[in-house]
Amino acid sequence: MTLISTRMGRWLAPFSQALAILFLLINVLLWAVPEWAEYVARSLSGLPTSTPVTLTAGTRLAGGALSTLHLAVLVYALFAIAGIFRMFAAGEWLHPRISTHLHRFGLALLVFGATTPLVRALMTVIVTLQNPEGQRMLAIGFSSNDFVIALIGVLMVMLGYALSEAAAIAEDNRQIV
Repeated sequence: MTLISTRMGRWLAPFSQALAILFLLINVLLWAVPEWAEYVARSLSGLPTSTPVTLTAGTRLAGGALSTLHLAVLVYALFAIAGIFRMFAAGEWLHPRISTHLHRFGLALLVFGATTPLVRALMTVIVTLQNPEGQRMLAIGFSSNDFVIALIGVLMVMLGYALSEAAAIAEDNRQIV
């Protein structure tokens, strides 16, 4: 492929990894600062501002742990992408490891998209658990983004399999010549 694509791969690999680490650090910071935790809690649970949330230290710890666990799936996806970019930087375009990384990326997106409604529901329970009786909630909701992310994950898994076949054919062709 082109020199530009190789150069892009050189900086996109560490950028993907840095972004993954930054996601985790920002998540921890947002939950650690009480003034910011309510915004994150509402954002991740989908609760409107009219719904009371009680954020104790334990609630913030549980919410932070849940969101960090969910983000870990996305971090895994970003590290898989970094592996693809490293292969591109090395000038490898049909290497079997690329299909492995693409497959892992797709599975991570599928898991992230599929578990987002569950995480959202658990988050509503966590952030309203300390509310007075009658104000505790379990809200279950699905977003079109959840489905789109999961479908993109499935597509990436399928493309990973297709790329694996293409890499095998390319290797066979190299053996013939």
